[in-house]
Amino acid sequence: MSTPTESQAEQGVSKKYPGKGTIQDPFVVDFDEDDSANPRGWSQPYKWMVNIIRQSAMCMMTGTFAVSSYSSGTMLITPRDLGKSAEVLAVGQTLFLNGIAFGSVIFPGTADYFGRKKVIVITMTVFTAFSAGVAAGRNLETVLVCRFFSGFAAAAGQSLIPAQVSSLWTGKDLAVPFTTAAIAPFLGPSLGPLLGGFVVQYSGSWRNIDWLAVCQLHEPLVRALDAEQMAIAGLFTLLYFALVPETFVPYILRKRAHTLEKQTGLRHVSINDKSGRKSVQAELKAHVIRPVRYLLFEPIVTIFTLYTELSVSFLYGVLNLFFEAFPYIYQIERKWSDPEGNAGLPFVALLVGFAFSVPVTIACGIPYSRAIARDGFANPELRLMFAMLSAILLPISLFWMGWTGTPSVSWGVPVVAGGVFGFAQIGLQMSAYFVRFNLSSVFPLFAVQMYSNLGVGWASSILGFILVAFLPAPFLFYRWGPKIRSICVACELQIVGQFEWYLAARRSTRYAPGRFRTETPEYVREMLSEMMNQQSGTTLGMPDYAPVAGGVGGGGPLSANLGNAIVRSLLAKNNVKVKILGRSESIRSKAAQQLAQLGAELVTVDYARDESVDAALTGVEVVISAISRAGADAQVALARASKRMNIQLFIPSEWGGDTRDKGADTPNGYKALMQTQLTELGVPFAIVQAGGFFEWIHLFLRDMATQKLIITGEGNTEIAFTSVHDIAGFTAHVLTALPATELPGRTFRIAGSTSTISKLIEAVHGNTGRSEVLHQTIKEALEAWRSKHDFLAWLRVEIELGRVKPNPGGQPLDNHLWDGWSGESAEKYAT
Repeated sequence: MSTPTESQAEQGVSKKYPGKGTIQDPFVVDFDEDDSANPRGWSQPYKWMVNIIRQSAMCMMTGTFAVSSYSSGTMLITPRDLGKSAEVLAVGQTLFLNGIAFGSVIFPGTADYFGRKKVIVITMTVFTAFSAGVAAGRNLETVLVCRFFSGFAAAAGQSLIPAQVSSLWTGKDLAVPFTTAAIAPFLGPSLGPLLGGFVVQYSGSWRNIDWLAVCQLHEPLVRALDAEQMAIAGLFTLLYFALVPETFVPYILRKRAHTLEKQTGLRHVSINDKSGRKSVQAELKAHVIRPVRYLLFEPIVTIFTLYTELSVSFLYGVLNLFFEAFPYIYQIERKWSDPEGNAGLPFVALLVGFAFSVPVTIACGIPYSRAIARDGFANPELRLMFAMLSAILLPISLFWMGWTGTPSVSWGVPVVAGGVFGFAQIGLQMSAYFVRFNLSSVFPLFAVQMYSNLGVGWASSILGFILVAFLPAPFLFYRWGPKIRSICVACELQIVGQFEWYLAARRSTRYAPGRFRTETPEYVREMLSEMMNQQSGTTLGMPDYAPVAGGVGGGGPLSANLGNAIVRSLLAKNNVKVKILGRSESIRSKAAQQLAQLGAELVTVDYARDESVDAALTGVEVVISAISRAGADAQVALARASKRMNIQLFIPSEWGGDTRDKGADTPNGYKALMQTQLTELGVPFAIVQAGGFFEWIHLFLRDMATQKLIITGEGNTEIAFTSVHDIAGFTAHVLTALPATELPGRTFRIAGSTSTISKLIEAVHGNTGRSEVLHQTIKEALEAWRSKHDFLAWLRVEIELGRVKPNPGGQPLDNHLWDGWSGESAEKYAT
């Protein structure tokens, strides 16, 4: 593939994007199949060049080099230069880490809005300026202020590592890039003292360390490309700007859409911005306020964070303390402060340890990768293999270094301990920048005093004993992690209020017997399992229609179970053929394979490619969709393909109440929009409306935050409910029994039972004995929806206003068309 350029990234006028170019139906801009602007489509050599230049070298070594090289300079010359003690000057190290901590929660949001390349270039410039300020500073105040802001700027590279790597690779290809990216932050700390010591020894000034840090903006490029001459550093800087384009896909597509809109005058939106582009305030809120809210107001999240992140912060603090301990051991204890600058050479041991961690990290990831390949997802606890090994090796390395650091023992023995320490550090590092850098920043303040007063042996041993206390952590999380995560589900749902959290919960607790599994009915767990599959199509066949296509799942909690039930009901008809359309992960899922064993045909579809969807619908005459809002894009693709392939009937994802008056900003607005799109496309369609679902009654009745029963408003409005199996049975019956000519344009209204929230609360009391009820006004519920996007709060308002019924205008029901009703009552599901 050719090297992508900025002009290529903005091209695309000749491409026919889906849509009409209007405000109501804009052109949806996405990458072509072989688009040179798509980072994931670049050649492997080019990806690795970008990865090395932009992430490992430029972003990481610049910041972390400045962390550790400063410690060498302050140990040797800085005290007499500024007239301050080494202990006071260690505050510069602390402030640098504080700057990284605060910057790491700001830059992800700004990078998502303005583009990662732009943010990194600006922060590199800021880092350069403040590093020069440190080098030129003539008083302590100037040095400390500049250290903080240079750390703040360096945080951009630190905090964007995972995102930048995942922009280039996906799936199993991520293992090696992520491993090298994880090690990159530690290369700077290891090389910093080594180079910093030589700079001080040969230049006679600690200030040249920061001048070297300024040069690091160019020098890593030279190193990354195996160039030796600093004279051509500027050339490689130009190559960076020429060869490394933006890698953040939403920003690339947003910029392309803006360019196309200016060129054509027609409305274009990025496929990532169809629901509206977030403001910079919204991006910052998502990356700053929401994590802080989780940390402060969710007890489970707080406990989990304190137990894990404090241990990781301590480990990172020990690493920072290492930058002070090694110079102390070799410069003070062993008197290595010779003109050759050898005092920094022991840090090479860390590099060796990091290097050994690469193959071990990859090997420990094999069980996780195999589980992904086998099941489509894996328990995250499988990633703890290396962490468990590291938890054992870390305290051993500290005891080892502490009691062999005296001059009476060969210098090589503690050096080997440093290598073991570096190896184990990689296994226990996680992405928790704010907590990690803030808490670990205090370690340099007491490092020298600690080793001076306690001696190398006991100072290192104290750290080792503390690490022994943390040693059980990865083993405990490996054993109890699923249960701990299962308890977090309600907290997450309380804050975000969206059913998508159930997806994450089900994915992470598949093998866990925790609270979520035991308290969630089996039929709901089945829905969640199917929901993960992201299936989006089924193809059927019947007497009057040949094969029929339809969705059996999507991104929502109801869709997959309903789609599964519809497929099974249709397969029960001897004269019906069924084809299931889905993405590759869906087709490999256990649920899809079970349906295939019953006779369904499985077809892998790429919904972003028209030709893929068209091929899947070849010979199909009816499309059925049971996709939730998270899978709405797939439904739109099916609708447009239905027009191209002359589909005779499309049944969109409705199934609940009447949605024709729902606004685009409501959870069910995508359903109303689908009806409009089908009408504009001229695709014949029919609708099935069944009110509320029996299977979700317990969610309507329970407040997730308090687990109390809840009534919004008076609770006396009549609601219609139908079971998933009755909806599926009715749908299969009318499609196979009624004449094909009677189906287009028809709305089928069905209801299995009616009740009110108050009656259901009484049934809960009778069934379970629970009686504590929380009363909520409609105004309070609407505020919960607006402020927290609480879908359940919005749905309770819809129920109270009488909108969750198939016949809000009193239209007659169509129950008489089918005689297979189960006869179940809503009260049976009130638990």
